[in-house]
Amino acid sequence: MAAQDEDLGRMFLLKICLPRAAILATLFGLAKVGAIPVFALAAFAVADGVYLVHQFRRFLHAGDRHVAAHGGTARIWGGYLFFLIVGWLGIVLWWGLFLVALTPPETESYADQQARERAALYSLDADGTRLLLTGEITFGVKDQVARQLQAHPELRTLVLASEGGHIYEARGLAFLVRDHGLNTQVETVCSSACTLVFVAGQRRQLGAEARLGFHQYAVGQGGALPNLDPVAEQEKDRRFFAAQGANPAFLLRMFDTPSEGMWFVDAAEAATFGLTRMGE
Repeated sequence: MAAQDEDLGRMFLLKICLPRAAILATLFGLAKVGAIPVFALAAFAVADGVYLVHQFRRFLHAGDRHVAAHGGTARIWGGYLFFLIVGWLGIVLWWGLFLVALTPPETESYADQQARERAALYSLDADGTRLLLTGEITFGVKDQVARQLQAHPELRTLVLASEGGHIYEARGLAFLVRDHGLNTQVETVCSSACTLVFVAGQRRQLGAEARLGFHQYAVGQGGALPNLDPVAEQEKDRRFFAAQGANPAFLLRMFDTPSEGMWFVDAAEAATFGLTRMGE
């Protein structure tokens, strides 16, 4: 009887407990790996279920021999409890693995999508002491320029090639340029909201073929805000131009052109209007 008791205990340890512990440890490891193909999980789950049934049947046969020889059932009930616990734990782990495998890949959030789409509207390229801004002045430009300035302390000049964008973002960028004492330069075209950034420069230079474009504000240029007053916004920026040295003749004309058109100022006119500044 003692030998049979020992055989039951030895069998339970070597043939049931240790293999089952290895299987559960493997499932825990798979849970940390991430998504696994569903067909592979299904095959493994079926194999594990078949093996668990095999283990349980083997335990029942060994338990029958133990009861016939010894008469006690305490170990048998302990075995039942063991199978109940490991069976429940296995179901939980397999269920979790299948949930991960069946969960669709995480899609891009709306905010990330908007940020990606806006980033595609412009480019920033650092070249020695110059930072080239090309494209639309949209949300996020100011922060990206600030990051470039932090990453490249040697930057001194912001080169602009833009047909404008959001007035509020352009204002923020203009204040950043002014507060950092950056120079501004245009070699091609800088129009609408872009001109705010240009006139914020400490030294402001237009190339021989460069032009600045001005027109009246439209609601869409302010971000389509329902309470936006284009006239009031124009007056804010007229005062900013005045503070940056633009002369009265220009200030009277800068918003005369309707929003559908554009009044272009070349390098010679810009110098006359006080829009360019060569610095000290």
